[in-house]
Amino acid sequence: MVNEVMRARGRVARSVGRVVKSMSRAGRTHVAFGLLACIALLAPSSGRAQFSVSPVILTLPRQADGDASVGLLSIRNESEGSLEFRLQTVDFDQSPEGDHTYLPSGSHPSSCGDDVRITPDALSVEARQSQQVRFEIPGGPRDESCWFMIFVESPATSESGVVINQRIGVKVFGIGDATSPGGEFHAGSIVEQDGIRSVELEYANPGGAPAWPVGSVEVRDFRGTVVASSAVRPFTVLPGSKRHLAVQLPDDLAPGQYLAVPMLDFGGEYLAGTQIPFRVP
Repeated sequence: MVNEVMRARGRVARSVGRVVKSMSRAGRTHVAFGLLACIALLAPSSGRAQFSVSPVILTLPRQADGDASVGLLSIRNESEGSLEFRLQTVDFDQSPEGDHTYLPSGSHPSSCGDDVRITPDALSVEARQSQQVRFEIPGGPRDESCWFMIFVESPATSESGVVINQRIGVKVFGIGDATSPGGEFHAGSIVEQDGIRSVELEYANPGGAPAWPVGSVEVRDFRGTVVASSAVRPFTVLPGSKRHLAVQLPDDLAPGQYLAVPMLDFGGEYLAGTQIPFRVP
């Protein structure tokens, strides 16, 4: 069993490598799984303002009551003129489909609180320059995780003269040291539509910390031989939440009986996996 898990982790690691390489070829920012993932929430880019923020997902250890966790953001002005910025916090939730819902700061049950301090919360950055912003998360129960989002906003004027706000959302997680992520599949099925065969999955995180699962869906024949593999890119699962996934399977499988075997590494002591039988006529 131990050897099988190690071999599976090796296959997952190779899958992660392929995912990272494909992301690099597409010119996308990527970071190591388990620490950061890159998710930018941007308004329309028709305005003249151009800026970047790093990191866009940040995990910090949650301190005990009376103490605070400190984080830093770097805001870079990529444009040829100075830009004005303002920062504000909101709570957020995520649906099983991955859509975000934004809530007033302090209103979500797992909020880090409405007294997160940002210094400064308004600033000006000159052309091609960067500036750091410091924020503090108030302490709380060490056996719970909390999260919120910092919106970094800058007004911009479009070519038609319309003023819009461009913004980037930075997800911040305060991780309790007595928490850990979990991973399990609750449902899975094979769906065929318009000649495309996919495996649809419901993945759950029953743990107390956020998870960023990554891995693959292997296709095995009746002898257990892996005949194909589809990568599963990293995605976020909040504590106590579920995510729905759809992974396309190869369309050149020979007729026969197969197993779709999802295996995801969520950072725990085991891999989350299941088996879904299907037949190619």
